[in-house]
Amino acid sequence: MTFEIVDRQAIIVNLYSTRNTRQLQHFGHVHYVSRRSKYAILYVNVATAEEVKTQIEQLDFVKSVSLSPKNEIDLNFSQALDPDDNSFVRSLTGSHQERSIDDIVASFKMKSR
Repeated sequence: MTFEIVDRQAIIVNLYSTRNTRQLQHFGHVHYVSRRSKYAILYVNVATAEEVKTQIEQLDFVKSVSLSPKNEIDLNFSQALDPDDNSFVRSLTGSHQERSIDDIVASFKMKSR
């Protein structure tokens, strides 16, 4: 028996009332229910996400349904941590002139004294 990882999709369900949230368990795994803000987060398989979304939209206690955009977001932050790119440092210091990292560190040390 082999273990396979199944891709999951989060569905955000805005509710009129949280009274009937147990009915959402028939469609997938209910991860979180906010009674104050009246929404629920539900996880389903990616292959059946659109079908489940249309089924949930037909329920009486559901205001709106949206798919989470997390799967579409690029989570590769290697460019943000690139030490050769000084644009992030320049945006922190407010100057757009070319300064070396050593000059910026020295100016911060002088300000902190």
